[in-house]
Amino acid sequence: MGAIISVDNDCVLYILIVEMKLEDLPGELWFLILSYLSPLESFYAFNNINNARIHSILTDMYLIRRDEDKCSSALNISLVHIPLYMYKFAVSNVISFYSNIIYSLTLSNDRTPGQINSFLQKYSFKYDFTYLKCLRLIEPSSNEFNIIINDLPNITRLDIQSKEMHSFDVNTIQKILYTKSSINSCCLSQFRQDYILNKSYSFIQKLVINSCNYLCFINILNHFSLLEKLSINILSMSPNVILSSINLMEKPVFIKELKIRAFSIPFDYLQILLPYFETIQIFSFAIVCDEGLYHF
Repeated sequence: MGAIISVDNDCVLYILIVEMKLEDLPGELWFLILSYLSPLESFYAFNNINNARIHSILTDMYLIRRDEDKCSSALNISLVHIPLYMYKFAVSNVISFYSNIIYSLTLSNDRTPGQINSFLQKYSFKYDFTYLKCLRLIEPSSNEFNIIINDLPNITRLDIQSKEMHSFDVNTIQKILYTKSSINSCCLSQFRQDYILNKSYSFIQKLVINSCNYLCFINILNHFSLLEKLSINILSMSPNVILSSINLMEKPVFIKELKIRAFSIPFDYLQILLPYFETIQIFSFAIVCDEGLYHF
């Protein structure tokens, strides 16, 4: 339909008014709109709309494929900092339907105490999340941590963030580092010396650590032979450590990317390691001391 806007001696200006339903919007515009929403927000917004095209768009947006022999997706579900109604919707309407094709999952007890335990009452990682590749746990209890790790499918990336990690079972952490061969990327809020098994082989290729000490850093370099990327946010040193007493590198290190923030560590203690990094490609290094922050 058309409408006349203005008329003068030379021309008549028309504006074409087209009525279009939401589901008739071009696919490119749909993908742009959905890119501003999380997967949970998208499913919640269109939960009560029974439209085949919208369902198809959501399926394409998150690469959801269901075949007789294989299921897959790029579906990332995060239950961090969401209101209670959204959590209930996620558990009842999204996860219950898509659990076996969810690619990434984040659970958190931070600001939502008991969330992980409640989740474990309803779902089993071993049987319900067969396609899961990435898992992030924020402030799990020691018991929840043990249950999940012992029940995990073949994930490739694991992120554990906890202020109470010092109380976690060491054997379970070692299982992550050495036994579960599918895990090649691991993020830990803390790394201790007793996590390392001297005569065991680790499949970890990327390791991100919030805090560890200098001697532990040396042992990581010596024992994680497949490690390609290492990032340590807080690298510290006990004041009674003497360089001459340290058993330094046992062999060359094949790390390609190294990012370190060192706190009150003499530069000589770090400089002496540099000749061992024969294949380094990306190197980011900062020293935090009383005089300030120095980048190299």
